Amino acid sequence: MDDQIKILEKSELPQALLEIPQPPEKLYVIGELPKEENLVFLCVVGSRKYTSYGRDITEKLIEGLAGYPVVIVSGLALGIDSIAHQKAIDIGLKTIAFRGQD
Repeated sequence: MDDQIKILEKSELPQALLEIPQPPEKLYVIGELPKEENLVFLCVVGSRKYTSYGRDITEKLIEGLAGYPVVIVSGLALGIDSIAHQKAIDIGLKTIAFRGQD
């Protein structure tokens, strides 16, 4: 895996990202962005303090997506977000995390 940080300028951003009201001027990327063709981008947002039920249902929902052209997207916060990313990686789905600003 390529763990070098690349900077994508606004002209290089994915088309879907340019459709939001205030797209970023640049995007820092580690790895490769998935090709946009025929993919569904599923945003996962959840509690940082989760219950065992929350963890279990998140893992089951993501596991049910195995084999589908789905990319899991979140802010990668601790809790449900990171559980969703880990399960997606475990079953071979691509993930994208947009880290919040400090």
